[in-house]
Amino acid sequence: MARLFFLITFLTVSLVHAAVHTDTHTYIVSEKENKVLVIDRKTGEEQIIAVGECPQPIVIHKGFGYVVNLASGSISIIDLINHKLSGTMDVASNPRSMVIHDGFGYVTHHDSASISKIDLESHCISDIIYGGPGVLSLIIHDGFGYVLNSSSSDITVINLKTRKRLKIDITKRAGSMVIHEGFGYLIHLFCRKVSVLDLTTHKLSEPIDVGHRPQSISFHRGFAYVINNDSNDVSVIDLKTNIVIKTIKVWQSPKCMVIHGDFGYVPCSLSEKVNVIELKSNTEIQIIDVGERPQSIMIHGEFGYVNNSQSKDISAIDFKSNKVIETIPNPDQHTAHFSDDTIYLGVTKVKAIQEIEGLRLFKSPYSGIEGFHLDEDKDKAFKLFEKAALEKNYKTAKHHFDIAISLGHKKAYAVAFYSFYNRLWGAGNDDFWENEFFINMDLNYYSHLSHEDSFPYNFKLKRNLPS
Repeated sequence: MARLFFLITFLTVSLVHAAVHTDTHTYIVSEKENKVLVIDRKTGEEQIIAVGECPQPIVIHKGFGYVVNLASGSISIIDLINHKLSGTMDVASNPRSMVIHDGFGYVTHHDSASISKIDLESHCISDIIYGGPGVLSLIIHDGFGYVLNSSSSDITVINLKTRKRLKIDITKRAGSMVIHEGFGYLIHLFCRKVSVLDLTTHKLSEPIDVGHRPQSISFHRGFAYVINNDSNDVSVIDLKTNIVIKTIKVWQSPKCMVIHGDFGYVPCSLSEKVNVIELKSNTEIQIIDVGERPQSIMIHGEFGYVNNSQSKDISAIDFKSNKVIETIPNPDQHTAHFSDDTIYLGVTKVKAIQEIEGLRLFKSPYSGIEGFHLDEDKDKAFKLFEKAALEKNYKTAKHHFDIAISLGHKKAYAVAFYSFYNRLWGAGNDDFWENEFFINMDLNYYSHLSHEDSFPYNFKLKRNLPS
């Protein structure tokens, strides 16, 4: 029973649903709400289509979208021209996913030996393919289907044209296979090993020893990074030699690693931490505090969104500073999806990024702050602050001043600390912004002050400022 629990946990972590984008629309599937949200990327108009129970990610092919409904035993077929439900196709119980190849959809079924082959022209089941005992997943590559089975220690390779089959003994069951540059990397969940399958010759390498209970694998510039849940570390494999060259310790119960630039981000579910690994040196460089039980990270632009299952929220990490800039409540535990510069939880819009006077700002109903600056344009923010202040537009001045301060602008520090000395500064105290001194003060005078000059206990600053 324990083995089954860990397997299900592994699959839950690995299969993070993402929005599907075309040139004109974004499609978001809400598994908890049994809906598909369609967003027109030009107009922003939204449309909701009801589908079956426990829908899986949408798959698009020639004007139609196919949504596998796990609990309903069906596939919802959506007309992508009119964005209406075209029909529903019943399939065998517990359909897990659909992979499209050469005009056919191949549907796997949870804890079943069968794979349903669907003709996507007629929308009829054309064949039932035996995949092996307990089909776990199907991966199609270069005309071959690779079937992992939950009840056997082998992988079944099927030539999808000839139906010829080849069984490869992998010694121990694999929880997943990830394809990278012509090789399949098999993760053996219960035996601390990773095997490499040559997808041209179908020859299996000697297993590579990694940490305890490997969860997932990521690739970056000639290296593979294996996340080991129970040994709390990351095994770094040189892909030229298939040898582990380094083991990086992380916090407790790491789940996966997402890569942004030359950095890897590892959420550790039992420690409320995300480890940051610098991938050029393969060294941990930072730890980010997030919510309770972080499970996965979705990347969008320069931000990472950490799904915290126990605190039921999402930590938004700014990759430029590696700091959490906002926590978004997520009581229903939806996956964060993105349509251009808008964020959705399920089918609900919770945050948008807007252009205001050349600055990109977060606008959120969950945020107590009016906006958060996304670009490191400190000087522009401070100049807009100066302009608004001299025009006596205090609300705008305060807004841009908050941005400049949040980015550590030195001149803004000088203004803030001078007001501190004059006891005019206080959180939420708007009197300062309408104070006679502020209206009449010479901003050019403060423009020469450095960050060191603005330190609040530096009496040189106090001495040099006018009375």
